[in-house]
Amino acid sequence: MSMCYMERDKLINKNKLRADNNCFFVKHNKFFAITALLFILFFLVATPISGDDVNYFALQSTNFEWLSLRYNTWSSRIVIESILPFMAKHEYIFKLITILLFLSAPIALYITTQKYKLSASLCILLIAIFPFYKLTSAGYAATMTNYFYPILFGLWVFVYLFIKKANIFGYLILMILTTYVVNHEQTAILLLVVSLIALFYKDSDKKLATLCLILSIVGLFFIFTCPGNTVRLLAESNTWLPGYENYKLLDKINLGITSSLYFLNYRGPVAFLFCFASVFYAFTKKINLTLALVIAITVLLNVVLKKFIGPNYLEHDFQWLYNFPIHSFLVLIAMPIALVIFVLFMKISNYDKFVIIMIIACAYAIRCTMGFSPTVFASIERPSMFSHLLFILCGLYVLLKGNVEKKNIYVLITLFGMYGAANSLFRGLRSVHHTIFM
Repeated sequence: MSMCYMERDKLINKNKLRADNNCFFVKHNKFFAITALLFILFFLVATPISGDDVNYFALQSTNFEWLSLRYNTWSSRIVIESILPFMAKHEYIFKLITILLFLSAPIALYITTQKYKLSASLCILLIAIFPFYKLTSAGYAATMTNYFYPILFGLWVFVYLFIKKANIFGYLILMILTTYVVNHEQTAILLLVVSLIALFYKDSDKKLATLCLILSIVGLFFIFTCPGNTVRLLAESNTWLPGYENYKLLDKINLGITSSLYFLNYRGPVAFLFCFASVFYAFTKKINLTLALVIAITVLLNVVLKKFIGPNYLEHDFQWLYNFPIHSFLVLIAMPIALVIFVLFMKISNYDKFVIIMIIACAYAIRCTMGFSPTVFASIERPSMFSHLLFILCGLYVLLKGNVEKKNIYVLITLFGMYGAANSLFRGLRSVHHTIFM
């Protein structure tokens, strides 16, 4: 009798595998991945250096005098900015380096997910969800080096903290990458949290975790004691958010929460929606219902809420705290609350639930820190990049742990990845059009 059951189970698994392989998104996944890759590469090549790249950094030279001036009058990011004059002056070298770093991102993701045998195609499409097309607002080189580079370097540090083991030469490279990562405020905080987790995680590299923890603390101390950050705070208050100097602690917390909901759930919700769709699908196991819900939320955001919030209606307004529509706030705050509720009722271990909720909390918390900066609106989507990555990784974690059908993992990742890649393509085409006709 037991042999009959075994044969039946083998037949069921065989038929299920055949059904998965016949799924359109599984069958043509390599095509989608190559297409997404080409779309993003086109964006990376077609986008010209602009803004601060041309107007400021290309006119500077990296030397002690200039870095000292920046440190004392403007910014603590002197490690990051030390490469900016060179990048701004040598556009083709900058683009080549950026392309190579981009191509390494799916490799890092592939190594991280070896245990789950995630295909290389899916790793490419996962990276394609990331909103590269938003990384130009302060100048292409300036935005990439300040936001994408720390994210990419942090991803590789994560790989060697939890997955791979480094040799002595590898440690040296990782320390250089970590020094770059902790020179940015948000990634310094994230690495501090990840390092603390790694110290207590059974299979992590404790030596590397200790070094990363020390560098994170040193980096944050350097940031908080930098005189240039104080000078910039006062200058930026007058320029971008008049009246900010009068904000109390609760006002800044309110500003951080409402602006985070605005940028993460309303203005740039793709990564959040991927995470939400992954959780909802893992909860219901119904892919059509999941896709219908994503469409419904998209309509709600772009038709209903847009009427009250508008595309730019509330930005650069020191009355933000008093003008943000309460009904819009309730809808936007309901989205992460619903997300957490669905996670709590998923049929997974309590440990996995805790990990998922912690990633979601970190995604919002790291963006909420912008409430303590008067450039909360001037920076536009840039400070949200780290949260977008966390939402993408959270969605992936849910799909890998949620006991879902393999073919529907392909469906969700492919649809969201192609959407992100298409946006990058359109942004690249706009750059080409602007270059030719303007």
